[in-house]
Amino acid sequence: MDRARVARDAAKAKARAELSGGLDAKRAAVRRVPCGTRGGYDRHLRLDERPCTECRAAKAQASRERRAALAAYRLRADVEADAL
Repeated sequence: MDRARVARDAAKAKARAELSGGLDAKRAAVRRVPCGTRGGYDRHLRLDERPCTECRAAKAQASRERRAALAAYRLRADVEADAL
């Protein structure tokens, strides 16, 4: 009984993998993003990997730039609100 269930579950898992393209197909598609970029950092996380040093540095730089842009936007919004 247990062997039949294991075989059936394995067959279902194989069919699901074939329909979805399988893990190897997913990894191949995800690997197109180069390391040293914010996208590379996200790729590491999607693949459940620890981000490399270059990707962590790129993510930190992108975060700094985003915070600076947000601060500048908020400053402009406050100046425009005071002008009204």
